[in-house]
Amino acid sequence: MKCVKEQVITALEEIQELEKATVQEYNEALRNLVEDMRMKLSALADKRVEVLTNSNSLLSSPRITVTDVTSEFKEMSLKQMTGVSKPVDERYQQHGTTSWPRFWLHALMGCHITRNRISSVDKQLLSYLRDMRCHEGTFDEHGEAFEVVLIFAENPFFSNTTLKRDFKIVNNEVESEVTQIQWKENAVDLVDDILFQESSDFDEDGGVISSNSSGSFFDFFQPFEDVYFDVKMARAIKERILLNPLKYVLRYEESKSRDIKEIDSDPEDEEEANKNAVGGRYPFSWLFSMLINRGYT
Repeated sequence: MKCVKEQVITALEEIQELEKATVQEYNEALRNLVEDMRMKLSALADKRVEVLTNSNSLLSSPRITVTDVTSEFKEMSLKQMTGVSKPVDERYQQHGTTSWPRFWLHALMGCHITRNRISSVDKQLLSYLRDMRCHEGTFDEHGEAFEVVLIFAENPFFSNTTLKRDFKIVNNEVESEVTQIQWKENAVDLVDDILFQESSDFDEDGGVISSNSSGSFFDFFQPFEDVYFDVKMARAIKERILLNPLKYVLRYEESKSRDIKEIDSDPEDEEEANKNAVGGRYPFSWLFSMLINRGYT
């Protein structure tokens, strides 16, 4: 009997070793697959940047099949799509996406969660947004890590070309690091001009100026304590806007073509926006901090 038991133990140990080796093989294959998919997604994102910043690339771009997501907008003619129907002129050359001016600004405006943070001043700054990316870190049942990256064209407001916000979330505890914005000396004067122009009732984008923004989008890169909403906004960028930016751009531009103030939203967008409406940050608080540092107050 003892001999049989020893044989069973030996067989079970061999199975356990095979299981261990198989798990290691699985993890290695998964890492390779994830890395391969990241490279492919990065290449596609690079292609999108090329299309948005170089209209000549459209001549060599392959024909793209309309997906189920974008087909809901197929009834819209190209003439209704701001930026596509207009030839690119010199005043757009300093903007982030010359083939479709303000593409990423409009993508952010098409989502209620991010739109509620965009002030009229932010619209000017975000018009220089060239690309948005999200880089995933490690993920398991205990937590996640990711990085939101905003890439800007050269602009008169700040010298950074890249702004980043890192998140590490474990058991609902959040650790985060941000890129410090390097504001240019004349940024205050430019903001002064923008605020003065607000009295015209229309912003630079041709739309009615909204007074519903809470704080500033760039508070996202400031050391405030409203981490909960920052995580929600980061996830909106990562899990919604970046998965289909064209959907959010067209949603916003369709609302403009109908000449309405509010944007139709997904139920989940509206729920998150209402859930996360906060007022703890000062409007243009990034500017307020800069004024303090420069001795204006």
